Amino acid sequence: MIDLAKQVLQELEQIAPKKKIPIVNKDTVNFVVSLIAPNSKILEVGTAVGYSGIFMLAHTQGTTLTTVEIQKDRAETAAQNFIKAGLADRVSVVWQDALEFINETTDKFDFIFLDGAMYRYPYMFEGLKKSLNKNGLIVIDNALRLNRTQDKVRDKLLFKLSEFISLISNDPDFKTIIHDIGDGILVAIKMK
Repeated sequence: MIDLAKQVLQELEQIAPKKKIPIVNKDTVNFVVSLIAPNSKILEVGTAVGYSGIFMLAHTQGTTLTTVEIQKDRAETAAQNFIKAGLADRVSVVWQDALEFINETTDKFDFIFLDGAMYRYPYMFEGLKKSLNKNGLIVIDNALRLNRTQDKVRDKLLFKLSEFISLISNDPDFKTIIHDIGDGILVAIKMK
């Protein structure tokens, strides 16, 4: 199975830049995988074509993944990529607005990876908190991007990301740290 996944990942690494499809960089995804405990139930917001989801499943033991993508064509492509990677039995690809999914789901997760529409994160906060098990992790890609742009005030995406980081960092139920890897990775552990 790892060979199939590796082949699909290599294909996506070649195709994604040409089609301007965002995929997480290798340093980031390797760090993210190092945080995932065996047998974790993972939620990913922002599937794109399935690259990070395939990487997470292929490099962890006994994990399952629910990945949410708002764009139908990307969700369909991701589902096909999970099949090609031999991981379809461990993943559920959900074509839905992540905010709606988060607020409607009754599922609980051990690990939540946010790599989607940053401007929606503050509106997801309470739902994410409710969906995360005690000692579970919320991991956010691009957490330092705000410090690396010149148009801070005009960029709604980054302003909302900053708002979310403030929400989670100031919530007494979470302990947070930002790692300077890639565009920054925020790791928050739910203590209560």
